Amino acid sequence: MAFSTTTEIVVDTIWTTTTVWVASSATPLNNNGFFTGYSQSPSSSAAPTTTSTPTPPPAPTPATSSYVPPTPVPPPAPYDPPPPAAPTTAAAPYVAPPPADATPAASPPTSPSSAPQAQYTGDITYYDVSVGLGSCGWQGSNSQNLVALASDVMQNGPNPNNNPLCGQTISIYYQGNVHQATIYDTCPTCAGGSIDLTEQLFLQVAPDGNGRVSGVSWSINN
Repeated sequence: MAFSTTTEIVVDTIWTTTTVWVASSATPLNNNGFFTGYSQSPSSSAAPTTTSTPTPPPAPTPATSSYVPPTPVPPPAPYDPPPPAAPTTAAAPYVAPPPADATPAASPPTSPSSAPQAQYTGDITYYDVSVGLGSCGWQGSNSQNLVALASDVMQNGPNPNNNPLCGQTISIYYQGNVHQATIYDTCPTCAGGSIDLTEQLFLQVAPDGNGRVSGVSWSINN
């Protein structure tokens, strides 16, 4: 295998400028039609020769922008309305206290006509309590003010002797009079507000009664 070598010669020509001071008496030299210089008199003094190398142009300076962007303006804060004022509570009107020596009026005495409204209203009858024990578990007498209430009022449990109504008292209101009686027994034939009394108590409540009187009111005492 054969190799060939190629040599390249690069000639770089640098142009220079030479300033020659030529006397006015110098004669230009001509060499086959080419100018080669001047012929000067030996007596003339040669002027200094100055060789100057061209100064390279300055490197381009990057262009700078003089534009400055505006400073952004922040948006305004959202409007926050003030809280509503608290409602004003009207002051209660002033009430003067009663005089120190004031004495409260006494309550009027309770009379049969002003007694509390009865809880029950019905008929009254009478029966002989000496025939046996009452449902409350003891033996009564016809001379006592005893009363038997209707079954739906007594509401006896498995042992009627333990009924909490046994031994309590009632107030009987009739024709403006009030009579007291003790709960003693249960009346299975009495309806609602009807009650059965001893004969003595019946005659106290309705002296003119014929064994049954309607429209009699009564209430259990607290």
